[in-house]
Amino acid sequence: MTKFPAFRAVVVAAGVSLATPSSAQPPPGKPTVPQAAGTQQQQLQQQRQQGRRGPRAEPATVLLTLGDPLKHWDVVRAVAFSPDGKWFASASDDGSVKLKDAATGKEAHVFAANANRLLSAAFYAVAFSPDSKTLAAASADKTIRLWDVATGALKVTLAGHRDAVAGIAFRPDGKVLATASDDRTVRFWDVEKPTPDPVPRAGIPGVTEPPIKELKVIDQIGDFAAAVAWSPDGKWVAVGLWDQTVQLWDAESGVTKHVLKGHTARISSLAFTPDSRTLVSSALEPIVRTWTVADGKAGPTLSGHAGPVFAVAVGHDGAIVATAGHDGTVRLWSAGDGKPVRTAATHTGAALSVAFSADAGRVASGGSDAAVRFTPVDPRPTGSVTAGNLIAAAYSPDGKFLTTGDDAGAVRVWDADTGRELRAESVGAKAVTAVAAGRRVIAGGADGKVTLLPLSGDDKPVSLAGHKDAVRAVALSPDGSLAASGSADKTIILWDAEAGKLLRTLSGHDGVVTSVVFTPDGKSVVSTADDRGIKVWDVADGRLVRTLDPDEDDDPLAVAIRPDGKQLASVGNRDVPPTVKLWDPATGATQRTLPGHLDRPLAAAYRANSQVLATVAADGTLRLWNPTTGKSLQALILRRPRGTISQVVFHPKGDRVATVNGNGTVTVIKLPDLSEAPTATASANNN
Repeated sequence: MTKFPAFRAVVVAAGVSLATPSSAQPPPGKPTVPQAAGTQQQQLQQQRQQGRRGPRAEPATVLLTLGDPLKHWDVVRAVAFSPDGKWFASASDDGSVKLKDAATGKEAHVFAANANRLLSAAFYAVAFSPDSKTLAAASADKTIRLWDVATGALKVTLAGHRDAVAGIAFRPDGKVLATASDDRTVRFWDVEKPTPDPVPRAGIPGVTEPPIKELKVIDQIGDFAAAVAWSPDGKWVAVGLWDQTVQLWDAESGVTKHVLKGHTARISSLAFTPDSRTLVSSALEPIVRTWTVADGKAGPTLSGHAGPVFAVAVGHDGAIVATAGHDGTVRLWSAGDGKPVRTAATHTGAALSVAFSADAGRVASGGSDAAVRFTPVDPRPTGSVTAGNLIAAAYSPDGKFLTTGDDAGAVRVWDADTGRELRAESVGAKAVTAVAAGRRVIAGGADGKVTLLPLSGDDKPVSLAGHKDAVRAVALSPDGSLAASGSADKTIILWDAEAGKLLRTLSGHDGVVTSVVFTPDGKSVVSTADDRGIKVWDVADGRLVRTLDPDEDDDPLAVAIRPDGKQLASVGNRDVPPTVKLWDPATGATQRTLPGHLDRPLAAAYRANSQVLATVAADGTLRLWNPTTGKSLQALILRRPRGTISQVVFHPKGDRVATVNGNGTVTVIKLPDLSEAPTATASANNN
């Protein structure tokens, strides 16, 4: 089972970010994060210490990377542009802060938190100093780090908070930093001359850096502090709390001048207008509120999001307000009257952060889909196909082409050897969730449509309607004549792949269908769903042939069938330690389980000669197994300390695999020599 930090978890499936401090029980009505049982933690720790079964994990040899390799591998919680317009920074749950050239997107530095294989120290907030020379980031590990933008050197680590730090803000002169924490304090730090605290204080669990002397600690705020903002004129500090209020303080004295009430959920973000006269606040509710700073009176509200709002920002010209919400949208509003201007960007998960460029011409946003998006405030239509995160991949049978689907609704065809993009086709879906390739490409969309298009040529895509909800999986029969699609509507549809005709609908699952695959003889389809069942269907008449009953801890997410048809592998089980299960597809009997991954296995694939099984997981590794003996042959590291790998496909030659990664890329990896793997007992299918 995936373990989340005690202090905070991201529920990506629901698109909701829930924060729960570890040092205190949340007040009544606050969301809580499930804690891992002690025995499960001990099992995982023991497995890690003993080196697991099989060989030590080695770095993977990467041949190609499709997509943007500079993307984050996990939720992007914070984004910021430098005031001088030269730099852009993003902070993520993957334990990194990335600094890029704002104009070219070229990566300058990657800053990392203290992290391990099982738990990454997420960054929750990021801010540039007013002179753009220093970058500050607040972390779940209870510290704030300051780096030199020009050199990338760590200037200081501010230690003193006793729980996760959720918000940071520089004073306009850049000499003082304010930080808000889940420890119910707001602290003010001298960032010009930070010095260790000469007065001994109790140790902070998990923090090894010495405490830094604060200029001021305000600890009578009453609840967990989720956000902090400093007014541009330097006179005001605003603090957003879990108790649904915003406190406005005199910045010099720290005295509370106004308590702003009106929100009905905990505060998530704050931003002042450039003239310091208005404060904009968001909470985990659909309504964004504005306040007159001088008297604390409520102003116009911004209403339009379908769910909680996680972030707000005000353009440097003061004309536009940007908001990021649970509904996946980034919206622009008129700062004067609160009227909506337009929807600027869309994420496939919750939009969690937003920032304006220095010239207020662009909006950057980060989301639970691990994506960072840049959108012009004043858009101009183009004829190009929008680039998105790659979320699905498939090789053509001859190995010449690699096809991908992305969360911007495009199917792309690449030269499998060089990585050159040969074709990009927008299929009209919000996201292309699955692809399969034969004589043509079949793509499943988040809009419920199935699309057929040729690998090459000018023929237009053909859209097939039949599902009532998002398509989550697609497959082509070995001869390419049939296609299968599985959907969130709990059904599987069989299609004539040549004519584009619906043949029959298979009903029987009681949950979202998560994978479909044809057997090597093309006579059966095997499917999984989130009802925990694995079902085998007869292609000729649509009859349910068999259901493979999982054990109590099994939660099959996807399946792969050995090319000789004698074995089926299922992944997604939430047992501890995580395992891959091998089945006899003819009888439904379990053959063996394969332990080794440190997080939930998410995908599996067999080499064409049936001699090697590849599995990938959320632990950032690719593992290779002998499927006959169950022996672990090799473990390859794609991402440290962890990172989701959601799909793996073998090249027809078997000398490489392509993986779909949590940072929205597809990586082609050269496989090591596995000649020691014995020949499979049954005849191999080398097609």
